[in-house]
Amino acid sequence: MKSVYILCEGQTEERFVNNILYDFFILKNICLIPIIIATKRTVNRKDKGGITSYGQIKRDLNILCRQHPHERITTMIDYYRLPADTPGINSRKSLLYERIEDIEESIFTDINCANLTCYLSTHEFEALLFAEPDAFEIVANRQAVRNLHDAKGGFESAEHINKSPLTAPSKRIENEVPNYSKVLHGVTIASNIGLTKMRRECRHFNDWIEKMLAM
Repeated sequence: MKSVYILCEGQTEERFVNNILYDFFILKNICLIPIIIATKRTVNRKDKGGITSYGQIKRDLNILCRQHPHERITTMIDYYRLPADTPGINSRKSLLYERIEDIEESIFTDINCANLTCYLSTHEFEALLFAEPDAFEIVANRQAVRNLHDAKGGFESAEHINKSPLTAPSKRIENEVPNYSKVLHGVTIASNIGLTKMRRECRHFNDWIEKMLAM
């Protein structure tokens, strides 16, 4: 049985790994172990979630790589609002996927750990939910669902829904579904969509799944 440690941005990503990805990978003899980034460490406590600097990511990746040198390490971190000091963040690549891969490669180079594979959610976790807007019916009315369909239709793919503070995937959802909570509803909606649909609609996410299967 292989193990893959996934450094996650927050609770939703942790739950997504445990509730959506885990069962799929365990059938492939791969055990996924999510670890939430520690954003503040003191003598008696360790706060988790809410990345404010690349140093937090680097510190935890270095710890994981050092503690598990014979296991695979990866990440599930949003590209949206990635800290400004992240290596490669100013990539000049014009195409989205090339730019994301450029940043992932820059992080890999900076950490310099052979068993690391970086993954940035494009643009954020909620992009996966746009793989099937009908899944929002559990928290949204029909008009809101139609509006989410229309929003998705304006882009090349769910992953291309942009990173503006006003129009990022999560902001579009919140505008249409005021009671939406990422932690409460995100993984439930993802479960209703299903991994197969998300992989088909989200190329970069599917590439990550394929990389983990090959680890």
